[in-house]
Amino acid sequence: MLHGSKQRHQRQTKRQQRTLPLIFLMISTISWNIRGMKAQKVSKRLKTLKLQHNLTFVALQEPMTKATKIRRFQNQLGIQNSYFNCNNKIWFLWTNDHVVNILEDTEQHVTISISHHMGSTKLHLTVVYAKCKAYLRQQLWIELRAIADRIQGSWGVVGDFNVITDSIEKKGGRPYRVEKSIDFLACIDNCGLQDTGYYGAIYTRSDNRGAPNTIWKRLDRLLINMEWSDEFSETTAEHLSRVCSDHAPLLINLKKSLIPRPKYFKFLDFWTKHDEFLTVVQEEWLEPIQGNALWILHQKLKKITKWLSAWSRQAFGDICEEPKRLEKQMNELEAMHVADATPSHIVELNEAKAKYIQYLKIQEEVL
Repeated sequence: MLHGSKQRHQRQTKRQQRTLPLIFLMISTISWNIRGMKAQKVSKRLKTLKLQHNLTFVALQEPMTKATKIRRFQNQLGIQNSYFNCNNKIWFLWTNDHVVNILEDTEQHVTISISHHMGSTKLHLTVVYAKCKAYLRQQLWIELRAIADRIQGSWGVVGDFNVITDSIEKKGGRPYRVEKSIDFLACIDNCGLQDTGYYGAIYTRSDNRGAPNTIWKRLDRLLINMEWSDEFSETTAEHLSRVCSDHAPLLINLKKSLIPRPKYFKFLDFWTKHDEFLTVVQEEWLEPIQGNALWILHQKLKKITKWLSAWSRQAFGDICEEPKRLEKQMNELEAMHVADATPSHIVELNEAKAKYIQYLKIQEEVL
């Protein structure tokens, strides 16, 4: 009888485990200018990356092979779905974890919507393979501005833009002229996009000429709008090693909580009485942020509120738990004072009482 009850309990536990809600939605994807699919080492590396990072979506630029080969390639990777754009310069491959809809297909970009089968999350992604000539990229900037005007919700733009934003994103060759970046920077600003930054080496592309003539550039990047930043606050982009191509793959990870847990920021007046408050707030506020005025304000407020919450815990401790800890400490000190009324015990007890009263005032303001 006990054995049967144990089996039923185990079956019940397994059923409960299977029906546990998904707490976090995590999406891992690669964007990579592979410069040709013909080499076996490219498919082998992609297969390894898929296994290592549990990739569910892959965006490739410059496959340099017939579009009809995409089906065979997706089978090699063990991915169920694929798409190639109108001039076969951009490939998509995705697993059945996602529902993908093609919204716009042009020579320099493809814009899609992606939703995950485990949740209602929907995002928009534009994958770019920009022309090498600046005058040909003008059409891309026009199209991105048009997308920004009509897109609603989270939007990211990723890929090979064939242009850098600053001289620090280039090493070697002729000195970089900043006017080459003006159109790209204007497009980023007009579209309300922001560079996510990256982990790893700064440069994503090398011409492989060999030292000392090598030219390095950061041509590949991920740009996101404010809605994306709010919804996927833990977005990261990592420059992986340049193996099998002259471009580095961009490994992009998104994480989003599927359990709604609204966080409300409340400014607490007692913060202003702390000696460090004004100095540190000013230092945080003056940290440079790139982007348009609205984006800068949004990011500064977001950064300050996040910092104040962390600083408050560091400076004042847990406002709810600290009085409990002090109460326990006072009981212990009073017991020590009764057993042995030394001057040091009296000082410690008075300090604990003063701190306890301070936290009572703080709690009164918070609660």
